[in-house]
Amino acid sequence: RLQLAYWSPGISGDQLLYQDNNPLTGIIIGKIPGKKSDALRDALALKYKNWTVGLTLTLPVSNVVTHAAYAQAKLALEQARLKFKNQQQQLDLEISTAVRAVETNYQRALAYKAARELAEKKLEAEQEKFKVGLSTNYLVLQYQRDLANAQTMELKALIDYNVSLANLDRVMGTGREKRNVTVINED
Repeated sequence: RLQLAYWSPGISGDQLLYQDNNPLTGIIIGKIPGKKSDALRDALALKYKNWTVGLTLTLPVSNVVTHAAYAQAKLALEQARLKFKNQQQQLDLEISTAVRAVETNYQRALAYKAARELAEKKLEAEQEKFKVGLSTNYLVLQYQRDLANAQTMELKALIDYNVSLANLDRVMGTGREKRNVTVINED
């Protein structure tokens, strides 16, 4: 808002004259007598002309604060959405990795089971040959060693499979429900 004003004051009553025209000295050197009607006469005669120009800028502070708070809340909401989406993607990745590990370890366990069964059959066949004198102790011991290695590998594959199942339960958050475990809070 722009304001423009013109006014002309008047002076009434006696005017005091100070030494060096400085009222701070306090030394009065004279007096000009005057009446109350002199003020009206001075104003109408435009004896003391004064101009005033003003500019008023009005900003509703509450709106600025409200808009800033709204912008901050909107930004916080967007950040929360992005964080949630990121966590969802991370969880999806963990679940798919855990499922792949379960499938891989299951296939490994099946393969090592078949290898162990084959090693058992080879050992049985070699022991039968040994009984009839067609094999040596050395060959029987080699097949026993092969069977022990196959059993060890099968056991390791089964352990890995069970660990991957437990990890999948952990990632999916289903471990307690599957085992009927209840946590009691004693606060």
